[in-house]
Amino acid sequence: MAITDDGKLYTWGEGRSGQLGVGICRTKNLPQKVTFDFENEEAGEDVERLRSCSAGGGHSAAITDAGNLYMWGFNIYGQCGVGDKKKKPCQPERICYGAEGEELPLFSKVACSKNATYAIDQNGAPYSWGKGYTGHGGNGPTQHEAPKRICNNTENRIFTDVFANSDSALLYSPIRVFQIEPKCGPSRGGTIIKIVGTGFVESSKLRVRFTYGALSREVPCTFDQESRSLICRTPVF
Repeated sequence: MAITDDGKLYTWGEGRSGQLGVGICRTKNLPQKVTFDFENEEAGEDVERLRSCSAGGGHSAAITDAGNLYMWGFNIYGQCGVGDKKKKPCQPERICYGAEGEELPLFSKVACSKNATYAIDQNGAPYSWGKGYTGHGGNGPTQHEAPKRICNNTENRIFTDVFANSDSALLYSPIRVFQIEPKCGPSRGGTIIKIVGTGFVESSKLRVRFTYGALSREVPCTFDQESRSLICRTPVF
């Protein structure tokens, strides 16, 4: 799969599961342009472009620059997200509804594993569907036939990227600071402060740097497991 500079999608290779998005075919040895429903509209500002794509074991996904998610191909485990396991879309189909029947948000990233799909919406929330270790709890594989938000261990996190291989996936959430308590204190130092954010973990190397003009001081800090925040004392400048 490849996207051209002007936002068009081309596919080639194995096509017996409809994963090329150009109907059922044995193989395509040369790149074939994939047609989307929005390309049938008259040319203008509302015509979308493709921004990203991903290929799985037999299914495919693409996201437009507006954040609309399209899928097609092998769907025996619900990995195309169309709401059932019977339908096997051979052309791109927009995915509009989640596992609870709710209207889905717009997406920014998508990645296909062998039999599952993972995505991040434009607010940084992660979703997954299909069969496998999809992040919805339990000790074994789960299966969903439509996108379902991943809630386990994702609280107060904003995800910015997703990667998938045959049987696993990785969601990336950079460290972000949401709040510092208290917001002010005496200049003599020694004030205990709590830094609330995302991506913090226990480590013997935790340090917080304070800057005042041209001066800079680092102090050790501890990780509070209950609030998942950092605790330290302000330095003396």
